[in-house]
Amino acid sequence: VSTVGSIVGSVLTPIVFYPSIGSHALFIATSVLMMSLVLIILENNRLRYIFLLLAIILLAMGLNFKPNLENSKIVYAKETPYQVIRVFESETQFDVIYNEGLGVQSVYPKNGPWTGRYWDWMAMTPMISTKFPQSATVIGFAGGAVPRIWDEVDAFDQMSVTGVDIDPASFELVKELFSDNLYGVTPVSSGLVSVTSIS
Repeated sequence: VSTVGSIVGSVLTPIVFYPSIGSHALFIATSVLMMSLVLIILENNRLRYIFLLLAIILLAMGLNFKPNLENSKIVYAKETPYQVIRVFESETQFDVIYNEGLGVQSVYPKNGPWTGRYWDWMAMTPMISTKFPQSATVIGFAGGAVPRIWDEVDAFDQMSVTGVDIDPASFELVKELFSDNLYGVTPVSSGLVSVTSIS
C-alpha cells in the first residue's frame, strides 16, 4: 500500500494536482488531510481540542499568506533549473516572488529601502559587534533586500558581505533591475561549498 501510494502521489501531483489547483491550494489540502489524520489518531480529547485550535490558526495564516498582487504587473520572469522567478511592479514597490507565490522573497519600495517588514531590522547588524573590519554572509540572497538596506545605512563602510544563493539567477536579477554591483556584495552561487568554507 505504501509503495502504491508513493507512486500514485508522485505521478498525480505534477500531472494533475499542480496544473489544476496550484501548489498553494495543494499545500493547504495536504495540510488539512494530515491534520485530520492526527485528529482521528489522538485519543485524548483535551489534546484533540488543542491540536484542532492550532490547526485552525495555522490554516487561517496559510490561506492569507499569499501576497496581494491585484494591481501589479509582471516586469521580469525567468525559469531556472531551481525555480521560477518573477518580479511584480505596483505603484509603490517591486515584489520579488519565487515559484507559486506563497510569500515574497524581497521587496523594493520605490521611495527608499525601508520595507516596513522584518528586513528593516537588519539595519542594526553593524552595531552587533565592535570588532572591525566586520564580515557578514547572507545565506539565501534571493532578491537582495538585506544588502540594499545595508547599503542605505553605509554598513559596507564597516563590513564586507558575501551573498550565497544556490541559484545564480538571483544575482542576475538584482544586477539587471536594481544594482549593477549587487550593492557591493561578493556573490557565491555554490551554497554548500561556501557555507563549509566560511564555517
